[in-house]
Amino acid sequence: LHETLPRFHDGLHRLRQLHTAVKEAPPSRLRAARKALESIEAEAELFHRIAALNLPRRIAHHDAKLNNLLWQGKPPQPAAVLDWDTTMPGTLLSDFGDLVRTLAASADEEAPPQDIHFLPHLYQALLEGFLDAWHDALSPTERTQLPHGARWMVLMQATRFLTDFLLEDRYYPTKHPQHNLQRAENQLALLEGLSIL
Repeated sequence: LHETLPRFHDGLHRLRQLHTAVKEAPPSRLRAARKALESIEAEAELFHRIAALNLPRRIAHHDAKLNNLLWQGKPPQPAAVLDWDTTMPGTLLSDFGDLVRTLAASADEEAPPQDIHFLPHLYQALLEGFLDAWHDALSPTERTQLPHGARWMVLMQATRFLTDFLLEDRYYPTKHPQHNLQRAENQLALLEGLSIL
């Protein structure tokens, strides 16, 4: 395997992209994004902390979210994993974080921020399932950092959404001018809930 998307889940790279976008953003978008920018900057040390861990490189899906599972049967059971184009070397924190981001939230990333709440019981089930599946294959650092990995991925996605908002929506398709800002605020609301970890 090779890196199909270099630095895809590199938090420090995403933070640098945000800082560049701040310099290029139209003043109206910069004003609208001010509160979200402050929230991301307040949490940005997490990107430095994860980068400094020197975690083992493993095969990671890099888009391990609920809507990339194919379900069948009654009750529904996962039958297949979809969207393998981002599968490449990386850290397991990416996959665990994306699972938490999409499964332990009360609504998806399209919902208004006020509808987003962290669901600790689902987080606990994900954590137990992840640890059970990996048994002793996880390094001690990976095992202890999984909760921080969840916060790291949510913060990274908020950073990506806000960067795109400031750059006038070059990457993510949008339905209205504030769409990417709303997505960023949604993820920041989830991040606030995850602060209990």
